[in-house]
Amino acid sequence: MHSYKYSFKDDSSTLHVKTPLVESPKISTACGYDVLLKLDNLQPAGSFKIRGIGNLVQQGIKQGKTHAVSSSGGNSGLAAAYASARSSIPCHVFVPNSTPKFAAENIKEHAAEVTYYGDNWNAADTEARRHLSEDAIYIHPFDGKDIWNGHATIVDELKEQMKGVKPGLVVFHFSKFRKKVVISKYAPLVCSVGGGGLLAGLILGLQKNNWDDVPVLAMETYGADCLNKSLEKKELVTLDGIGSIAKSLGARATTQEILKLALNYRGKVYYRTCHDTEVIEVVEKFLGDHRFFVEPACAATLVSCYKKEYLNGIPIGQGPIVLEICGGSAVSTQMLETWKKTAFS
Repeated sequence: MHSYKYSFKDDSSTLHVKTPLVESPKISTACGYDVLLKLDNLQPAGSFKIRGIGNLVQQGIKQGKTHAVSSSGGNSGLAAAYASARSSIPCHVFVPNSTPKFAAENIKEHAAEVTYYGDNWNAADTEARRHLSEDAIYIHPFDGKDIWNGHATIVDELKEQMKGVKPGLVVFHFSKFRKKVVISKYAPLVCSVGGGGLLAGLILGLQKNNWDDVPVLAMETYGADCLNKSLEKKELVTLDGIGSIAKSLGARATTQEILKLALNYRGKVYYRTCHDTEVIEVVEKFLGDHRFFVEPACAATLVSCYKKEYLNGIPIGQGPIVLEICGGSAVSTQMLETWKKTAFS
């Protein structure tokens, strides 16, 4: 169990750090567009999740809450444990049975209690809610304004770092939602989407910074595409189960408010769906090109530019494509070999 003693951040008012924005010559060459990487894999808890969950924990403490209860497939639980440890409050995390043992051990390192429950996140979340009390901070993995406002800081940082240049496209994990192509003078922003919390935060951040004409590309894997199916039908759709190795994208349903934000976003939300085999190839490719080892959920974003056919029909403008490298803790060399056997069998 680790006890935090030091802080090296310029802004001590937040639990997340400002992450680098770097150019990727190799990915730019692969897709034929300028590509920037927003490296949230360098957050102290390993993913963008600490932005929203850190903000939620801080707001809860201001309201007199004394402990945290979370449900997670790994990354949200790790962010909850880290935020709680940094804030000196106890934390109890409920995780699905599919959560890798080492991911649960990572959560425990931050002094959090971990309970395995159910076959998917929805079951774990139901159990977590049963353990709530009035003085508890309930940490949903992707739903809630405090979480979205925390994720919106990604765009705040982008605006500062890009010095007046707008991205042409934002890319996130998504699937079968088609919209009329509208030509944009700006470049896209790309990210991965599971339950939709990152998407909601990016949309709010783009609106806040007057960038709400920037298109967003949502990347999903087949079998973990609840948000896509909901957007296609313009109503909430719950998946029967998760059929993808991208377990961190494994929410069986999004929420009504996230769906509304996506449907009404002025800059347009586009979608693409990729295969598990492509995701695994890109995990290895990105490791070789940039020395970053990301989990399949994060790699779904990278597929959009490593395999440029996914950009066909997307209005790419004059600005660079921004890929939100969301990070993730559920990755190891042993897991990669297992995924390869599963995906390519």
